[in-house]
Amino acid sequence: MVPDKLHVEVESVELPLSEPFSIAGHTWDSAENVFCTVTWGESSGRGESSPNEIAGETVASVVTALSAVRLDRLRGPFDLEG
Repeated sequence: MVPDKLHVEVESVELPLSEPFSIAGHTWDSAENVFCTVTWGESSGRGESSPNEIAGETVASVVTALSAVRLDRLRGPFDLEG
């Protein structure tokens, strides 16, 4: 059982680009990335994902996958396989 002090927060953030980015006939003014913060007691770590549309990833699919992580299967922050 995972102690209550293990917590995961997932959020998507739209990041404005300093200049528009154009490639293959498409232009972006911003990038939407997904950030994940894992906290164990007083320690925390943060990761970031930029979903790849060509690989079929979307912001929603990344948020769904990260939100589905089963913390109750972990015994602590270093138990990577449950």
